Amino acid sequence: MTDELNPVPGVANTALPLDLSQVKLEADPYLQWANATAFRDFSLKKESLKSANYQVVVLCNDSGFKNPKPIPDSPGWPQLGLREICRDGKSNDFILTGLVLQDQLQELINQNVLLELNVPRYDNDFQSSGGGLRKPSEPKLGKRVMAIIDFGCPFGHKQFWDGWNETTRVRYFWDQDATRTIRVPEDEGSKKNAYWFANDLFQYGRETTSEELKSLFRRCSDNGVVDEDLLYELANYSEMQEPTSHGAYVMDLASGRINPMSGLEDDASGADIIFVQLPKNSVKDTSGGSMTMYVLDALKYILEKTKDVEQLVINMSFGSTAGPHDGTSLLERGMDMLIEQERTARKGEIKLVLPAGNHFLADLHAGQCQVPPPRSSPHSLGLRQRVTAAIFENDFRQVRG
Repeated sequence: MTDELNPVPGVANTALPLDLSQVKLEADPYLQWANATAFRDFSLKKESLKSANYQVVVLCNDSGFKNPKPIPDSPGWPQLGLREICRDGKSNDFILTGLVLQDQLQELINQNVLLELNVPRYDNDFQSSGGGLRKPSEPKLGKRVMAIIDFGCPFGHKQFWDGWNETTRVRYFWDQDATRTIRVPEDEGSKKNAYWFANDLFQYGRETTSEELKSLFRRCSDNGVVDEDLLYELANYSEMQEPTSHGAYVMDLASGRINPMSGLEDDASGADIIFVQLPKNSVKDTSGGSMTMYVLDALKYILEKTKDVEQLVINMSFGSTAGPHDGTSLLERGMDMLIEQERTARKGEIKLVLPAGNHFLADLHAGQCQVPPPRSSPHSLGLRQRVTAAIFENDFRQVRG
């Protein structure tokens, strides 16, 4: 790489969007890559970098941390900023997620916090929920809950009915797609959002509950038969109109009803369900570079809804090819911190189920241990790693010693 794209450590390069010269902790490699290439692979124009929303996950400590200054003259953006997701009671480390502008991002970088950059978005992708929106009727959860973080929720299928097609066992459903955010009462009352409402906790995406969907089930039922296609159409939920659905497979395996003729019993087949749908763009990014904020927000949402539940199982069948996969990424540390925090605070049982991965022998990692020779001896250490032609994404390698 040229000196322009790979600036000398400790020296500011004013030609780049961000100044990383003051970073003392190991900087997020994606942040370094994005900055070195002036965010050219993020579908952002150069003149839009200042006003883009940068999704970040930040690990910091009470000692000396200052939340970035609010952006003046930014009507309609009350959610622009950081929110605490979890905290380590022993070290006082805590993790924040949220949206910042470029100036706020620079403030964070200058504080030497450990920061991961998710995918920047255009201004209109993350617009705040407005005031005056209705509050949903919140269904009461049973003793056991199966929570699923995935893409594609078949809430209308008979495998997930509650009773005889009265409504669905999917008690809470949060669609995280920011382009579907309900912003004003007129949005909420519109035909396409008749059964959706704003998410007050995170203020992006849209949310519905089994109570909200009761009238929809009645509308789509005829003599005990539910027209599932009509149900999704009226709910303005196009994901279940695709030929296949990853989330549908996972949800049925995790908590679908068992054939009563089998004689088998399974607590999960009757459990209440919470479903959080990751944004489509995040799912398409197999590196996982845009997943961390959404997954940690999803976990926080699920745990907030299930404070009094006796048994909670959270299944996430998506992973990332990027990162060290050794427990040090902010996604892994955030999951550990969140689950440990909740296990300490509540009496109920929590289990988090994660995927083993589909990449098998893809050679995502290369490593070698060797005792260094005396300084007087010339020495080089080689690492061999195969790069397959099947990788279409912009790619780079991170070397850590």
